[in-house]
Amino acid sequence: MPHKACKTVLAALPLQVACGRLAHCGWAVKLCMQLMAEGIVLYSGMQVGGRCRPASSAVFLQVGLSWHALRTPCILCDTALVFLGCFNLLLFILSLCRTGAPLDEVYGQDVLFVANDWHAGLLPLLLTARFRPYGVYANARCCLAIHNLAHQGSHEASRFHDIGLSGDWYSALEWQDPGDKQRKKTINVLKAGIVTSDLLLTVSQGYAAEITGMPQDARVDMLLAQRANKLRGIVNGIDINEWDPETDKHLAATYSAYDLSGKAVCKRALQREMRLPLEPDMPLVGFIGRLDYQKGPDLLLDALPTLANLECQVVLLGSGAADYEARLKEASHEFGWCCRGHVGFSVPLSHKIIAGCDILLMPSRFEPCGLNQMYAMRYGTVPIAHATGGLIDTIQDFNPFAKGDGEGTGWTFAPAAVEPMVAAVSTAVKLFREDPERWRALQLRCMFVDSSWEHAAQQYESVLCEVMADAVQYSRK
Repeated sequence: MPHKACKTVLAALPLQVACGRLAHCGWAVKLCMQLMAEGIVLYSGMQVGGRCRPASSAVFLQVGLSWHALRTPCILCDTALVFLGCFNLLLFILSLCRTGAPLDEVYGQDVLFVANDWHAGLLPLLLTARFRPYGVYANARCCLAIHNLAHQGSHEASRFHDIGLSGDWYSALEWQDPGDKQRKKTINVLKAGIVTSDLLLTVSQGYAAEITGMPQDARVDMLLAQRANKLRGIVNGIDINEWDPETDKHLAATYSAYDLSGKAVCKRALQREMRLPLEPDMPLVGFIGRLDYQKGPDLLLDALPTLANLECQVVLLGSGAADYEARLKEASHEFGWCCRGHVGFSVPLSHKIIAGCDILLMPSRFEPCGLNQMYAMRYGTVPIAHATGGLIDTIQDFNPFAKGDGEGTGWTFAPAAVEPMVAAVSTAVKLFREDPERWRALQLRCMFVDSSWEHAAQQYESVLCEVMADAVQYSRK
């Protein structure tokens, strides 16, 4: 049985760092739960903005194993708030031993866990199966945050025994991939998290509607549709300190909504760096993202002849699938006078593209939330995006018939195809060339949108207090 007072440690580990083998993952989970039972609660996860953080003098382990004091702590319903992001807990425990961090926060068992994606999807299952039935963490709650339903943590069914649960709980993990013609039995960690969590979170209302709107049999979205009353969508915030055109160290010149002259300097510097003609009046369109099917780079590459005819310049930054990378390089040669691409990942160049472009194109086929459109708006770069997921929630379509200088912060198009995308770009280019005053007003509306974590944190606070007031979920189905 655990001590009455549990000591806590907060750690932020990157969501991408997760054990690939469930055997390791299960071992880490069991170790975590054992330590919890001994009175030490290990919280591995991600930071959620400036408000929704545990109280008082807790420390927060950032990526890179450097310690920082929490600057703006708060208390949620007098309950400890825990964010679990990845179950590479062995790495966390080793880092904890190396740093010798103090364990000076006392919360007890009435805690709220927020488990991020399948990497932490076993936590609500283990709470339900191994602890709550024996009065341990009986009043704790667990929310599962889903950032991308495409990643579910499926493994061979034989791995179930590595988790350390009795066969009674196999049904919570049992899964058969509907796309597997061999109909092989597997276990699905995300499924277990979905059916045993007290509340489900995702990163936008648009994405929440998509993953429950048209469920198909034998797919995870059917389970989500069954629990739609327990699903909440909250759009992510952005780091307004890192992404600030007034202080951005990567830019040739800084600027603000009250003085946009520096943006023209950034555009000229980007054209020069990418070896494009220095044409201030030619609309510059940017793309930043992974080169894979989800992000839709093929749509942009297919549209290059038309964009060239529109006399646009295009800058692309990304890496990913080899065939897309090859096409990007070919496009830089074939359309070198108006298109340049950089294969790879570059933080400085991404900032320069966000600041220097007039338009940011996001043709993602699906996008749970998306951040680039919010970065772009903060820098006065107008987003054009496929109408999906969080892009719908964060971009208000430009209305040319509104009074004054119009309304809206960009354009969305549907479906995800070349023709509607080009039509949206054509509309934007026409406004850019023919009505600079309305274009400037559009830029300013973008820059005044509040995409900070402040608003998101308030919504998190509301729903997490809500789940603490609800009954505990015990379903095995």
